Amino acid sequence: TVQGDFYNGNIGQWTNIPFFTSPFVQTVNETANVQGWNLLAKYEQDDSLLQAYWDVTDRDSGQFKERRDRFDVEYLRRVQITDHQEISGGPGYRLELEDVVNTEAFSINDTSVADQVFSFFAQDEIKTLDEKFKFIVGSKFENNIYTGMEIQPNVRALYHLTDRSQVWAAASRAIRTPSRIHNDGRITSYSSTTGTFNRITPNDDLDAENITSY
Repeated sequence: TVQGDFYNGNIGQWTNIPFFTSPFVQTVNETANVQGWNLLAKYEQDDSLLQAYWDVTDRDSGQFKERRDRFDVEYLRRVQITDHQEISGGPGYRLELEDVVNTEAFSINDTSVADQVFSFFAQDEIKTLDEKFKFIVGSKFENNIYTGMEIQPNVRALYHLTDRSQVWAAASRAIRTPSRIHNDGRITSYSSTTGTFNRITPNDDLDAENITSY
């Protein structure tokens, strides 16, 4: 399977642009130019899947100018151990390339950087009691450039009470890694009420946010 999308547009908007000289802030009626496209290729057999994805976004406005390319490839393999057990898993890789033009309102220290994520997924599914009960245990292992290795396990169980009713339970851990904005970006604004500049500064020593849910 091969599919893709393309878009191009102009967005009219009012934007407050800060300056470090008088009058310090200017409200302009600007047109932001946005365009992008993506391409997805997928090859599937009975027990395996190979997928590649390329996404491009381009935005040009008074406060923010960026071109971002994202490449994503993943492979999944399913192995039937017995009639009641199936193991699946596979590796994944993501590469993001960005080119940012700094402005007074928004800036990044390193305007061109390669953001990489290596991952691996594994899962074991077991069916018992004439397939009325299903137990699944698995985990995703991910290595990123901000927080290093992260592990996201999950356990699920499902039981068919009747043909029309089920009861299930699950426990999992998920993470949210810092982004380029958190790690390396600065956002500046001006408050006409207080007559001061406000700036959000980066922190390159952040941990991943995580949640354990039941």
